[in-house]
Amino acid sequence: MSTKLKIETYESEDACPLYFMQQGEESKAYLYLDTRDGKLYVDSEAAFVNSYTPDEQNGYLLSFRIPNNLTVVGLNDLLDSPTVRSYSQDIVNNSVEFYNGSNYAAKLNEVGRDEYEDLERYLELAIAHGEFDSLQVCSAYDFFEHQKYAELVREGESHAVAATRLQLAALKDKVYISDIETEIMLDRMKDELLEEAEAQKFMSRLAADTQEVK
Repeated sequence: MSTKLKIETYESEDACPLYFMQQGEESKAYLYLDTRDGKLYVDSEAAFVNSYTPDEQNGYLLSFRIPNNLTVVGLNDLLDSPTVRSYSQDIVNNSVEFYNGSNYAAKLNEVGRDEYEDLERYLELAIAHGEFDSLQVCSAYDFFEHQKYAELVREGESHAVAATRLQLAALKDKVYISDIETEIMLDRMKDELLEEAEAQKFMSRLAADTQEVK
């Protein structure tokens, strides 16, 4: 009896849950398939991680690279895709366990290898054509260059409130703000707000003084 596929859907309040920055590099994201229990799930890791787990080395855990900017909806649509499920089930059905002389491992038979390659190609094409919902990832510096968002930051409000307001505005434009430099940029924008307020006060006083002289 073949092992039935087990889909592990993704739950997160983060708009872009697999995206993060570490040591100045973006995360790598993967679709994983465990050929022993049929578990199909997604996860991410730091870009500089190049080692493989024993399960990966022994062929039990297979991985497919996916974009790190897929939304929760996009990730679950990918996991729920009938095509992804069909290929994944066929791969599990055609995974063969064997003893390699030192320990047990798994390999794909010819049908399984073909299904693996077909799933790789399908993911490349589906993702390239925007089939799964994603966001444009933008640094805080780049995002804050757009002056239309500057007015959303209000004098005297907390960083948390300002950051939430900006992130919600960004999501309407399908943009996800990488929050590495957010607090620095909020400080800069608030300084600019204060300078503008001071300038307006000065101009108001100047206008009043000019009227009195007349």
